[in-house]
Amino acid sequence: MASILYVRGMSVQRPEDHNGYFFGEHSKGYGNIWDAVFGASEKFLVFLRKVVQDGKVMFQGLKTTNKQYAGIKYPENNKFSVLSLIEENEKSKEYVSSYPLLIGINNEVKLKEVYPWAIEGEGEMAAETNLGKIINFHNPYFAIDNKNFKFDKIQTISLAGLAMTIDKMEVQEFPAEGDTYKHFLEEFLKENPNKTEKDFETPIHRIDAEHFRMFVPTDYCSEFEIATQIEEIEYVEFLGEKIAVMKVNLEHGDDNEYLYCNIYASQHVLDKYKPKVGDGINAVVWMTGFFN
Repeated sequence: MASILYVRGMSVQRPEDHNGYFFGEHSKGYGNIWDAVFGASEKFLVFLRKVVQDGKVMFQGLKTTNKQYAGIKYPENNKFSVLSLIEENEKSKEYVSSYPLLIGINNEVKLKEVYPWAIEGEGEMAAETNLGKIINFHNPYFAIDNKNFKFDKIQTISLAGLAMTIDKMEVQEFPAEGDTYKHFLEEFLKENPNKTEKDFETPIHRIDAEHFRMFVPTDYCSEFEIATQIEEIEYVEFLGEKIAVMKVNLEHGDDNEYLYCNIYASQHVLDKYKPKVGDGINAVVWMTGFFN
């Protein structure tokens, strides 16, 4: 029987095409995010008044360069909630935007770069893990964390991802070719001088959930294509939507490398797929995080 070569996957390092730490374009909007939650972003507008009126004030009087903001969270206690940004001025308060606030899993990182959006209370951050992996993420508390946290200092971040797409990872096997084949053939002939290439069984590359991890950027900053394995799963309700919360590791646990993250997937994104502990998944996720 041919030997099996497990493929470990791909990881993101610092971008090589420029001096910064961000990958792709900054989208600066939430339409596709709410589409991932409800199937159509217009459905969220039905709840908008309730979200703002019944939410809990998380912060207010927060000043940026030119504006002052308040933040309202709804529902108050939930893994999946929404944070609404309100612009405060002397005469009135004006609604600005709403975006998901996802409770993640704590990891230690170093903040490397920030990117404020046109509305200064919103923005994205780039951080580096102790393994050298670069993560871009939307920060729901951007204005607060941008003022309070220092660059290149080890800090704890709550990391989560919202699935834009998700599928079960299927086991893949394919024979070694090219230089890889030649390398293993040479090793075989060294160890077996009395044998020839006819006696050599081509090694088989295998991709499965236990051994394979992938974390690569898409065209948009804070969105990544991932492959990983579900370690825990629970379900929560959010404004009438059933959402799976899956604990995953974006690194390789067999080498004591960990980057844990909660992946949230709405029922309409899951479609007919029913995730189970131990399943491998392929997904495109919008990464989000905030510092503790």
